[in-house]
Amino acid sequence: MKKVLILIFAVLISAPGFGCAVTDVNHLSTTNYVDRHLTPDNQAGQWLLTPVYIPVAVVTLIIDNFIIAPVVSLPSTIVDMQEFWDADLDGYYANAGFLPFRIVLTPVFFVLDWAGRTIFAADPEDDAWWAWPQWGYQWQRDQQGRLIGPPSVLEMEDKEQAEPPADEAEPDVDDARNDAVYSPSMYRPGMRLLLVCRRIERLSEQEFSLHA
Repeated sequence: MKKVLILIFAVLISAPGFGCAVTDVNHLSTTNYVDRHLTPDNQAGQWLLTPVYIPVAVVTLIIDNFIIAPVVSLPSTIVDMQEFWDADLDGYYANAGFLPFRIVLTPVFFVLDWAGRTIFAADPEDDAWWAWPQWGYQWQRDQQGRLIGPPSVLEMEDKEQAEPPADEAEPDVDDARNDAVYSPSMYRPGMRLLLVCRRIERLSEQEFSLHA
């Protein structure tokens, strides 16, 4: 059972389809909430509770990505469907001729749009009228892992202004220190374990290629 939970956790973290949603802290309401109430205010305690974090994070990530995200994304999908049907093709005959295609494409468009908004974590500002639950906002932690509180609007604006230009080199995604920027602290230990496993796998592949 433990191996199955670890496998599901690894798939949720590394699968291309769920990568955007899982790494977007704005879309991890349950994970953020449990993080605030479960995670100790020190890094040593976080590491010691890693065996607890992994199964708990699997459950919260499943709830966030398969229950909360689809529910929150549904109203925006309905708006997209209305725009799809209200789109004017410039002419009565053009609209009448395209009507059968609209009927056929409606379920396909609905499923793809809903899945896209859910899996790829549409920008919260785009769905601001249907806000994500406030109890799920991520709170800040300091370098020692102590809980500070939710970021203020001014702090978020200052952070956006201080971001480096897009043409600058991006940080190494394999650096275990970088996941602190993108992930709730609750499953940072799990992320670090996955990064270590990936590095060991790469080293073993390099060693095998040298002896081949």
